[in-house]
Amino acid sequence: MGMRDIVYQQNALAKCASARVIWTAPALLAPPVIMAGVDATGLLQRLGGKKASAARLGVLLAAQGLVLRYGVPPTIALYPIKASLPAAELEPEFRGEDPSRMLFFNKGL
Repeated sequence: MGMRDIVYQQNALAKCASARVIWTAPALLAPPVIMAGVDATGLLQRLGGKKASAARLGVLLAAQGLVLRYGVPPTIALYPIKASLPAAELEPEFRGEDPSRMLFFNKGL
């Protein structure tokens, strides 16, 4: 394994780690903000007791569902799924007969 391979591996790991942080940010940040706004209104406190707890849980689940449905896909779309790499930069056994061509691949999630 050459130094170039290590650089590519570090680059791939950095991209993967940053993508996972960005993808989870809406799901981790938005529901607490929404619940703080709901709690500040005091609407659920008027129900009292178990009804307030059940209503709060329902609002929290709805907020989480909405964030996962509408917040995560746009953040995933920030990262292109397809990538390219010059064949000359691959290991010799993967270059093929024309090392000057560009290879395109699907990175997946």
